[in-house]
Amino acid sequence: YVIGSLPQLTRLDGNQITASERIQANQQLPEIRARLVVAAKERVRAKGGDPTLVGAELVPDQEVNSDGEEELYGWSAEIRTADYKRDEKKKQKEKEEEEAEFEVLEVRPGARLPPPPLLDAP
Repeated sequence: YVIGSLPQLTRLDGNQITASERIQANQQLPEIRARLVVAAKERVRAKGGDPTLVGAELVPDQEVNSDGEEELYGWSAEIRTADYKRDEKKKQKEKEEEEAEFEVLEVRPGARLPPPPLLDAP
């Protein structure tokens, strides 16, 4: 796929690309692209997106909802920003939950600390 898609490429993985490899790649390129489109449509469908947009020249604007738990699928800057915001909220929530697990003790000068909890011996 790479050799057929990039005609200006002269080396791949440190090896010179031969004329026969280039001819073979160009002959197989349409079939490979067709398989990739099918795989991409299946992936988009599995993620809940619109598979008819795969390979489309013009992708219509998509509504972005970063506040919801709904998984959005797409490649626009708005969707990527919404994904980032959703991930940041998730990280913040996990951090708050982790901090809530620990009991915070207020210690005054001269006060005695309670004894540590006993651990069960194995």
